[in-house]
Amino acid sequence: MFRIVVNRCRRKTTVLFLLLAGILILVRNIAQRKRREEEIPTIAVLISQRGHPHIPHYISSKHLYNYTETLRIQTLRKTGVFASVNSGRAEQINIHLWFNLCGSDLRTLLYFPCFPNVPSARKLYPSLEIKNLGESYGKRVFGFIVAPESTGVLFRLKASGTAEFWLSSDKNPQNCRRILQIASPQGTDFLISDEFIELKRSNFYYFEILHKHGGSREKDFISLEWKFGEKNNFQQISAKYFHGYQDDLHIAGDVVNPKSFPLAGLKIHRKNISERAKVANEIYHREDIYQLPFFPQQLIKDLFPKCPYKPKYLIKRKLERYGSKWENIYSSLYPSDNSNVTESNGFVTFGNDVLGESEALKVVDMVKKQFVDKGLRDYELQNIINIESKHYRYLVELQFRNIKTEKSFQFSEYLYLPERSSSLCYPEGFSWNKTSMVNFLVTSGHNQARWVYHFINNMDKIYKETKDVNFNIIINDFLSPHADLKQALESSSLPNYMLLTTSGRFHKTLGLQQAANAVTDPLGIVVILDLHLDVPAYFVDDVRKHTVLGLQAYSPVLARLECGSNAVVKMGSYWEFHGYGMVGIYKKDWDKFGGMNIEEFKYKWGGEDIEMYDRILMAGYEADRKKIVGLHHYFHSKKALLVTSQ
Repeated sequence: MFRIVVNRCRRKTTVLFLLLAGILILVRNIAQRKRREEEIPTIAVLISQRGHPHIPHYISSKHLYNYTETLRIQTLRKTGVFASVNSGRAEQINIHLWFNLCGSDLRTLLYFPCFPNVPSARKLYPSLEIKNLGESYGKRVFGFIVAPESTGVLFRLKASGTAEFWLSSDKNPQNCRRILQIASPQGTDFLISDEFIELKRSNFYYFEILHKHGGSREKDFISLEWKFGEKNNFQQISAKYFHGYQDDLHIAGDVVNPKSFPLAGLKIHRKNISERAKVANEIYHREDIYQLPFFPQQLIKDLFPKCPYKPKYLIKRKLERYGSKWENIYSSLYPSDNSNVTESNGFVTFGNDVLGESEALKVVDMVKKQFVDKGLRDYELQNIINIESKHYRYLVELQFRNIKTEKSFQFSEYLYLPERSSSLCYPEGFSWNKTSMVNFLVTSGHNQARWVYHFINNMDKIYKETKDVNFNIIINDFLSPHADLKQALESSSLPNYMLLTTSGRFHKTLGLQQAANAVTDPLGIVVILDLHLDVPAYFVDDVRKHTVLGLQAYSPVLARLECGSNAVVKMGSYWEFHGYGMVGIYKKDWDKFGGMNIEEFKYKWGGEDIEMYDRILMAGYEADRKKIVGLHHYFHSKKALLVTSQ
């Protein structure tokens, strides 16, 4: 007996020893792999470009391209980016989910940038008895209803939160119309259609249910019932009367696969944010000033005399680490841009300061007087679009109309009122270039591709609205497996872009620095952008206005949206006062102050932006800070960023 016990103890000890040894070997292998990844030279390789006749040779090696492109294609195939979508199956319906969307307002889903093309998860269900899927998410349920007989049908929709039921007159989704809408979570949780809908036996009818649930998991539900004729009762639609629209389970969540997209232009998913073209003699404002042509430069180049400009607030000392955040001088604006925003807890975060009306009108009167004195009497002031003041330096933007031709122009120039002077002047060297190439730089890691896809669409929309051919986007992607960014760029209308791919572990500062290195024109502007943004169309010119060669960088302030907020649904937002991640500066000046700190900020996030801001100020540049109305940062899960950084 004693021997048996001893043998058992020995066996347990041996097993425990082997298990411990296995764990130690695994830990050692992981550590060695990480060291190897960090030792691999991370080289950015050009994958696709448009509008760039001169490409740096170090990113355009044919050998590196072939190797990297093969690796990129292999990576994308694993997640289903190129997969074909199979036909739907009988007795199933499609469900697409979007997570981390707070609130019960359906518009939170409809105006989310990744809806309807890129869901967080794809599922197939045998019925519409769907409940307890999670908290704070949006859902798209779609497929076909197969009529059991030819008759008139009433439908009853039940749902937590808000929901809509759409039904086509046949199998074509384009023929859908909304049958039922639960518009408020505080109202009834079910609705009955107000008319019998005629269905024909065995015919397929496309349907779609959009559902926004914002409460707890236990209260989450949605169902669709029907009844035939007046005397029958409502009953659940049996699985045998459903048919899936498509079989897409082999496509991973968050994957951008154009073959799985809904038909373009479906009125079910239409986002009705009004946009319209301007008509002649209409008044322009900050958000649409880019549509207004500039004054002919030869008419205004001598409108004011030039004068020395050397602001006293320039930094002439070494700052402590992160000390630049105490050196900000914000501009004040006239008229008010109504940029105060309210957080979800009800507190107001203040927007841009408002310039006093008397000071603003005094500046305008001096400009009008110069027009008269210089013989430009054919031009009359139509509107004060924007005046920005910073220590008696003004960005003056006015709308004038030629009374003979009735054409309108924008006057957009920097003016300065020197100390102990009563006359405005052009500050020497401080003017903005209206045609500078603006290069927007982004980098992406493991699971951020759907947001890069949104960024491409956002930039494409800006180009279509502004017709501005002088901006360029450069994306440096660390082999994101969830989207074919090359295909997305090549199918866009963007006149200028560059896609770089870097293998190895995601390294944010290196990715951005490599993107900046691809800009070869020292007189081009480089702008670091975050992902998860909505960028307004006027932002391209706004960057040009606030970035001055050799003198000023631009550090715009964005509004960070609370969970569930978007351009339509206001669930709270706040100005990111302490964020310095977006910076615009001329490439020549970028090289002068040193760009990103790629050694100190390798794989950790936080602090790299303000450290760079320190060096910009210590290099002798001004940095203009202004809150940008319409520049939004969407709420997203921190978990996604942690996965990317690891």
